[in-house]
Amino acid sequence: MFLIRHIKSCNGFNYNQPTNVEQLYIELNSKVQEPVLLSNLIGDRTRILEVKSEYPLNYNYNFIINNDYVGESKTIYGFSLPVRRIFSMEDVFCNGHISLTLGTDFDNNFNNLTTYSNVAYLSLYGDPTKTYPLVPIQVLPNRAFSKLLDYFLLTNVGPVFNINGQFPLKRLPPNLKSFSFENGKIELLPDFSIFRNTSIVNSSFKGNSIVGTLPKWEENVNKIVNLNLEGNNLMGSIDKSYCSVLLNVKDNQLNGSLPDCYVCNLKDPAFILNFEGNNFNNIDDRTDCKIIPNLKITYEQMINKQFLKIPKVRLYGLNIGYDQNKIIYEPNIYNFEIIKANSIMEAYYSPERLIHKINFTISNQIFWASPDPYPPQIFNITKIGEQLTISGQYFSYDPSFVRIIVGGISCIVENTQFYFIQCQLSTVPTQFKNLSSTIRIDELETKFNYDLEDENLYSQCDPTFCSYPKGQCNYYYGNIGKCDCNSEWTGQICSTPNQYVSSVLSTDENGGFVQMNGWFGDIHENSKVFIGDNECSSLLISTYSLNCVINAGKGSHDITVVQNGIEWVGAKMYTYISIEQSCLNNCTSESNGICNTSTGNCLCKSNWMGIDCSTQVLNPNEGGPKSNSTVNPDGSTTVVNENTSYNIYITSLLELNINSEPIKEYPLETNWIVNNTNDNEYNSTVSFSQTLKEIDCQVVLLVQEIKKESNYSFAGIDFKLEPGSIKVSVSITNYRYQSPLNTLQLQMISNVSSNTIDCNTKSTESTTSLFDNQLLNYITIRKDNKVLYGRFINRAMLDERPRTITTSLISNTNESITIGINIPHCNQCHIDPDFSVLVSPDFKSNCESSSKKSYIIPVAIVASVVGVALIIGGTFAVYKRRIELKYIKKVIRLSKLNK
Repeated sequence: MFLIRHIKSCNGFNYNQPTNVEQLYIELNSKVQEPVLLSNLIGDRTRILEVKSEYPLNYNYNFIINNDYVGESKTIYGFSLPVRRIFSMEDVFCNGHISLTLGTDFDNNFNNLTTYSNVAYLSLYGDPTKTYPLVPIQVLPNRAFSKLLDYFLLTNVGPVFNINGQFPLKRLPPNLKSFSFENGKIELLPDFSIFRNTSIVNSSFKGNSIVGTLPKWEENVNKIVNLNLEGNNLMGSIDKSYCSVLLNVKDNQLNGSLPDCYVCNLKDPAFILNFEGNNFNNIDDRTDCKIIPNLKITYEQMINKQFLKIPKVRLYGLNIGYDQNKIIYEPNIYNFEIIKANSIMEAYYSPERLIHKINFTISNQIFWASPDPYPPQIFNITKIGEQLTISGQYFSYDPSFVRIIVGGISCIVENTQFYFIQCQLSTVPTQFKNLSSTIRIDELETKFNYDLEDENLYSQCDPTFCSYPKGQCNYYYGNIGKCDCNSEWTGQICSTPNQYVSSVLSTDENGGFVQMNGWFGDIHENSKVFIGDNECSSLLISTYSLNCVINAGKGSHDITVVQNGIEWVGAKMYTYISIEQSCLNNCTSESNGICNTSTGNCLCKSNWMGIDCSTQVLNPNEGGPKSNSTVNPDGSTTVVNENTSYNIYITSLLELNINSEPIKEYPLETNWIVNNTNDNEYNSTVSFSQTLKEIDCQVVLLVQEIKKESNYSFAGIDFKLEPGSIKVSVSITNYRYQSPLNTLQLQMISNVSSNTIDCNTKSTESTTSLFDNQLLNYITIRKDNKVLYGRFINRAMLDERPRTITTSLISNTNESITIGINIPHCNQCHIDPDFSVLVSPDFKSNCESSSKKSYIIPVAIVASVVGVALIIGGTFAVYKRRIELKYIKKVIRLSKLNK
């Protein structure tokens, strides 16, 4: 490393010579007067370049840099420089971070920022005593500077940038990570709802002379970790809702009592600085926090054309603090990041069966915890009166996680730690010996037998033969425990794989190569696979996949997998796909279109459109009812034509057992949160998401308006999307099944309503065409000479593989159809539906006329769910294309700061 300190530009360092070193640190104690070539500071070996003024910071010490790499296409790692002019970065590529500190004599010219399009991260800092002009928006093209929205720091706003003393911005960009509005002049705090639907972690409104009181903090609708309100004129007290942020309110006029979550951290001299300069009546209190820590393994999803599961360890619970560096772990865990102040921290982690000692150094409280999901172990149980003391490990400090049943009687938890639990029997059992009992810690349970009259000593199962997660030891006092196997293993010592098939990619009726996924273990003795009565040949089997070749056949058949002396049967799980696929209504007639029997899609002839080619393409002057399409805040889509309204929405996600019986249901329709929007020349997109908190599963919904004709492919099936289509996609990630044999069902409703009576008024009719051996299935709802078509693909992308799925009719009334999309066991599931509406050939644009015409309305609604592809198609007649995606337009404004 090459290190230079206290350099004077005149005699301490020659800036006219290249410095080809790996790491270069320079501390200036004067201004560098002459321009310096960029190549003299950054050579081929340079990895780190950091230049700053000697302490204290002086914004007069800086450079003028000239880029001499123009025309050479140079790649660099990044740098930090004080400058008085923003220099060109033409032909320079940087995958790292460039930090420019603007000097007091900065020339106020931002034009060269247009050359920073190949910079991954850029930060601009300035002299807090100087007022800088705002960066002109024309030098920040969206495509080139999407990353710049990570940081929006206005550190010296000045007295002018406000609207009648109010905060001047209505919305903040959704991808913003940090936002500062400092040293301005606003009288009131901004509405904290501006943080909703953003990624902002750090925010500062320091030095704005803000008056008034602190409103309650909405902790569950934003991601703020640090909130700086230092140097204002705030009055009143701090509500306990602020416990979920690290709050800096130094030098205000606050009073009353600090919340306990802050008081119990006041032993930290750095923490107490956040509250100095106020009149809190408990600022001298040094009470210890009541800490309840937990550790667990989580997985981060990174989507870049694929799903990646990256393990992290999460420290979570009550009062775990505001500084991750004040917690020591043995064995060590490095680089924790605060996700939610005082309650959630995360770090990258290699999963191991370790028990960590955790020292919260501020209060010197020590705890033990393990992130490994291991069931509770019992060593012995003693009884005094009705109080039981259970010694063991893998218990919890959180009483809400602990449940103990002894002989059918609840034992009320009084004290719980990692190594012991004390509980009080609510009543005395009538039986004293051999009581069947359980201890449950969060989601993990251990069974044991208990004798009320004796001290109970428990022996472990032989760990060689009963190792979690293959099996779990159930304890019997005085004897070796019995190993109970989980669903993927069997045998006396849980060493034999208990195989099953979770998903299949079927062949057509000619037979051929079959792909199956599931669990087959690592022992494959005497393996055979049957589809119906036919045995598969060329069998290749691994832990999670099975491939073979099957003979020709038709219809649906059982799958039988035999290995290691164990037989597994999946009833009617394999369906041969018909060689000739049928088209809806056989494409109406030969004059309208021709059926592609390979895909089941109609190839419409000129002047005809639609799923079944029944809609005539007319010029816009020939009239027809107008159509409006609205994407609603609840994720549903409404298509309105005259007084007829069609609604399409996702209602729920169900988990089904092996008998297709629902064992768990999660309502979806009212729980969507808007994430972000995107608008370009090809489509407009709004993204919704929700988390099933009980199981930490994420469901993402995308709604797209297609602006230009697009070719679309899903799970090996090709489609064309017309302009005006609305594509709806749903992804389901990391669903935690109660059993590996269980599956999912996504339910969707399509319904219609009308409030008019005229010559087009017709009663509602709904029909379905659902066949497992067809690639495409259909539903139709007819009302007032208008038709909603639904087209469902019996294919899905499950864990990035195309697989066969089925569609079920849940209910069918005249006005509404509920469809269940049956999704085999998967970790990443993707389905893709689309919807559209047609005007029937019997529609009369003028009720006094008997002419029969069909008009195209370019409205289709396409939906996709990771794991399954559903397409619902149709078209509406239009006189003039008029699609109002009201909610999308509303949400898109979130990306604009002040419009």
